Amino acid sequence: MTENDMPQDDIDINKRSARLDALSEHLTQSLEPQKRIFSVPKRMALWLAVSFVYIAAIVLVGIPLRNNVFHYLLNTSLSFDVLISFIMGCGSAYAALRLMVPVSGPELKRVVALPLVMVAVFLMWTIYRTVIDTLESGFLEILNHYPCFDWGIIFVVIPLAALAYLAKRGASTHPYWLHFMALISMFSFGWICLRLTCQQDHASHAFIYHFLPFLLIGAVSALFTRQLFKSI
Repeated sequence: MTENDMPQDDIDINKRSARLDALSEHLTQSLEPQKRIFSVPKRMALWLAVSFVYIAAIVLVGIPLRNNVFHYLLNTSLSFDVLISFIMGCGSAYAALRLMVPVSGPELKRVVALPLVMVAVFLMWTIYRTVIDTLESGFLEILNHYPCFDWGIIFVVIPLAALAYLAKRGASTHPYWLHFMALISMFSFGWICLRLTCQQDHASHAFIYHFLPFLLIGAVSALFTRQLFKSI
């Protein structure tokens, strides 16, 4: 049977089918193979390794640990500061890396639950310590120059860039949550680094010189969430 002998409906169907076949062939030929994304534990291990090596290099080369750091860890509340921050940092980093791929609403709640709980614990502990320090010794003189502001940015710049690079390889359905989790992780590990290198323990000093650098980075980077992290 020739095309002239076929019903008009069949001719239209064949033409549409031919166009779809041509389009499918064009699309498949334009595709490029993509490397498979590592699982979250592998990405987490890679990020921790990069961050640890970088921070260790900074400590060895330019920003040494505080005097008697192990004494303070064993005999003061510094150990509790570090423990809270470490759990908060690891939990939020894992959440950020998990959120680089699409997740459902219920799964989002499960992923961010631990980091948010640890943020609440950290804030309550920090407020308590600030009140106690203020009642005992008043506000610390904050007009003197301290290098902690600069140190905080130095400590987190590479870990944050590495986390953004790993997360950017995916396509998140919740880019702002991803960004928030990345900032919490950056703050947590930056806080640990400053607590282990800075000789000053007063809470008002920690607020001005340990907290504000990360707040500044978070405020600026929030303007570029869509550019930093791919989303769908």
